[in-house]
Amino acid sequence: MFASRKWFTAALYASAVRHIIMRLNILTIFIWAASMSTPCLGQSGVQEMKLAVNPLDGQLYVWIPPGTFQMGCSSDDGACQDMEPFSNENPRHSVTISKGFWMGQTEVTVGAYRKYAKATGNKSLKDLILATPERFRDEGFPQSDDHPVAFVAWEDAVQYCEWAGGRLPTEAEWEYAARAGSKTARYGNLDDIAWYADNSGHLRLNSSELNDRQSRNQILRDNRNNTHPVRMKAPNDFGLYDLLGNVSEYCYDWYDGKYYEVSVEIDPVGPSNGEFRVIRGGEYRTRPLGVRVSWRSYMHRNHRFKSIGFRCVLDTIPQ
Repeated sequence: MFASRKWFTAALYASAVRHIIMRLNILTIFIWAASMSTPCLGQSGVQEMKLAVNPLDGQLYVWIPPGTFQMGCSSDDGACQDMEPFSNENPRHSVTISKGFWMGQTEVTVGAYRKYAKATGNKSLKDLILATPERFRDEGFPQSDDHPVAFVAWEDAVQYCEWAGGRLPTEAEWEYAARAGSKTARYGNLDDIAWYADNSGHLRLNSSELNDRQSRNQILRDNRNNTHPVRMKAPNDFGLYDLLGNVSEYCYDWYDGKYYEVSVEIDPVGPSNGEFRVIRGGEYRTRPLGVRVSWRSYMHRNHRFKSIGFRCVLDTIPQ
């Protein structure tokens, strides 16, 4: 009798567990289906946003459809029209991205990089810092799993993206995705969309008034200006976060300040060689003049800084 009751209780418990698991599976499928096609409220309206999780690095990727845009100095942007340091953003020219691609919704995070390092045995987070010249290190800065990974060289970024089933974006793909249809210098109000010199520290600054570079850097250090977790600012109309500010982002291309004068119109990939690689987007120490979608800069492929990270693009989501 006791054994029979015990069996009945166990059977009832197992049935309840099966029912809960079935409900959870249904809920999981529902959430996944909803996340694959989500309306995104951006700066200029609502449009469809397709999301997918890359099973290799666990990061969310957004589908970027093909299209044509005006690359380079925005028509409303006095900085790159009138100031010599930004002449590399000219001439403005038409570019067609002929094939859609999946782009990391955020910069590659510390958590995702940790997963990569464990899977491949490549440089750990600690190794990245130790590989950085001592004068550029900052081992005590906030670097939780949802912060953008930093201290990566261009080649580290390439290796990560290849492991994740993709590659670094070309400079043209990056700007096309950053604009998300916008023709202006920024895809929204700067404070709403970016961490930059004025708002990334303890106190609000007016960094445009800090003209001396050495004293400006000291003020930013004293103010503890720093990187911030991803997704804390508003996305653009493609649903991408932190394209401006936080950390600058590596692109695939070699850098040439006059490349726009000879760029091809369809799917440009940059010069065939060079000394430096392109970085885009500005970062947490950048003054407003440099936090624009057309801003271009460069970095040696072997250098590492706290202020440079990356995001990947995929042709297809790995199975």
